[in-house]
Amino acid sequence: CAASQQDLSGSGPTNTKDLLKAPIFGKLPELINLDPVQSTQLVTEVFIEDVDEVIASLNGEDNEIALFNFFHAIISGSLAKVDPVAGPALLANLTLSHHQKYLLLMARYHPEMMYQHLTTNDNYRVEDCLKLCQEYDIADASAYLLERMGNVSSALQLMLQTLEARLMGLKRVVRSIGSEGGSNHRRKGSHMSGSSAGSSRRGASTNIKGNMGASITTSDAYKKELEKVKQSLVVALDLCERNSGASKPRSDHGSQLWFNILDRLTNAKGFLRLHKEQSEHSAVMLTLLAELLELSMQRMVSVVPLPDLLRKITTDHSGSSLGEFKEMLATLLKTYNTELKLSKNALDVMNGDVQQMTADKRRLKLRGYRIESLDDPRVKVVDVSGGASDEQGANEASNLSRLRAKRNQRLARQGEIRGRSTLSTNPRNTVGVPQSAHFGSRQIGRLSKADNYGRLM
Repeated sequence: CAASQQDLSGSGPTNTKDLLKAPIFGKLPELINLDPVQSTQLVTEVFIEDVDEVIASLNGEDNEIALFNFFHAIISGSLAKVDPVAGPALLANLTLSHHQKYLLLMARYHPEMMYQHLTTNDNYRVEDCLKLCQEYDIADASAYLLERMGNVSSALQLMLQTLEARLMGLKRVVRSIGSEGGSNHRRKGSHMSGSSAGSSRRGASTNIKGNMGASITTSDAYKKELEKVKQSLVVALDLCERNSGASKPRSDHGSQLWFNILDRLTNAKGFLRLHKEQSEHSAVMLTLLAELLELSMQRMVSVVPLPDLLRKITTDHSGSSLGEFKEMLATLLKTYNTELKLSKNALDVMNGDVQQMTADKRRLKLRGYRIESLDDPRVKVVDVSGGASDEQGANEASNLSRLRAKRNQRLARQGEIRGRSTLSTNPRNTVGVPQSAHFGSRQIGRLSKADNYGRLM
């Protein structure tokens, strides 16, 4: 086994690595497409010093998917999870050109991964990557790069335009699915005849509407378009959160960024022209808009001051019935009520803990003994070591004698202080007054009764 590893490393006499290079490189695209992580680990163990040659063997239009999977296994960290040594070693050998090639392949084959990669990595040139994203029409990644370049307003406008376009696409999907569902229901009803068909139509009209809405929201096409809409909104909300902190000037960013999203969602009913759609289709879209508005408000409340938010709603929508904000305001009130309950319960728990700690402290004080001397019979010297030597016993005796000496000195000083205070309060022993001095009687009690005569306070 050791000899085979030596041969694979290229140091053996037969140089097995060179012999394996051609067949492995010929099958490498198929191996990578079969299992990118294991194949990349194999390349790392055998050809760690020939990474450029490995990448060159994967160049070509037919091998672009394999090259992307090879880069992705290294850069995403999948290889590092399997092999903590090979993953970082191979990642360190990748240059900036390799990262740019990886981004090109990602934009071409997996554009949905671009935004997540750009927000978590810095190994790319912002200007070149922006041109690439604009060329392949990747809106969320383009908006993030515009934000990094300082053009926050353009980034937000790009995401809002993308949100509108995806809402329009979702409306077309809802219309097409609803039309197919309605035609199927009508086709089933056409097979009935006479009075039975008429009664079934009247009785099942409401069921058709309910089933149509359920069939729309459970279809794969609707879920796919809905995911795109929510992704656009989340990217716009993330942009607002990153640019509405305390360090950002409110004149440029701040609350106005959030209000742009709020205005676009509240006006979505108008540019979608839902009043011209069928009631079932319009209900599905209105439910979706309410969910998006609620999601935006939940993210907005923690950043935008409440007075600014209320001023925005009451000023811009003072002439309307505020129907779009009904569920939103109800959600805000429920959230506020929940926070109040949590704060009250936390305060009750804290007060209970403080009272318990106070009671425990008082109980410990009451259980304590007043020890006047170390010779007190209640003082017990316990040998914790359980079999100490004579030297340890002598040390304990010396420590005990030092403690006794310290206590005697402290008691002696206290006695001296008490004696000085007694002499200073006795008029006959006043320091600095000759013995022949005469003190007359002290006249007290003229203004009030002397309560403290003859004793110290």
